[in-house]
Amino acid sequence: MKSQLIKLLTVSVLFAGLSACKQKTIEVNQNFSRYISGFTSGQISTKAVIQIELAEDQPQVEPFTEIKDKVFSFSPAVKGRVYWKSKRLIEFSPDEPLKEGTLYRVNFHLNKVLSGLDKEFRTFSFDVRTIEQNFAIEDAFYQPIRDNQNRWNAMSVEVSVADAVTNNEAAEIFSAEL
Repeated sequence: MKSQLIKLLTVSVLFAGLSACKQKTIEVNQNFSRYISGFTSGQISTKAVIQIELAEDQPQVEPFTEIKDKVFSFSPAVKGRVYWKSKRLIEFSPDEPLKEGTLYRVNFHLNKVLSGLDKEFRTFSFDVRTIEQNFAIEDAFYQPIRDNQNRWNAMSVEVSVADAVTNNEAAEIFSAEL
């Protein structure tokens, strides 16, 4: 009886510990809608940009200019550049692709863009998660290069990927041997 109780307690403690380690997503404060009309959310590509659309145009802004102030912060940390894409759209462009399968906590420091905000509206926080890369081979065709000659053959493969890849990244997935 004691050994069963000890096993049950051990499993319970282990499960509670694992549950506590899992990072939870935050709930977005809907009261920010008076200042922010849209933002990047949900599951995104590792090569995606992060955007914030303000509720109103900012007449003093010159579109396509870089914002030198640190208006974004990330956990885990991400380096990149921030630009005004229009008079109300701000875009963070990472210097390198984001890590796949990662939950990013994004803090947008609204008080560096708009002045006179109440303390509760100075930082807008939200989460995005990057896609975990995966691939599947849909069709593979094996055929001779020339009719009536079976010495040299070609193989065509159709690959579906979960997230964007370059030609070099796709080539790393496959190898062939004779």
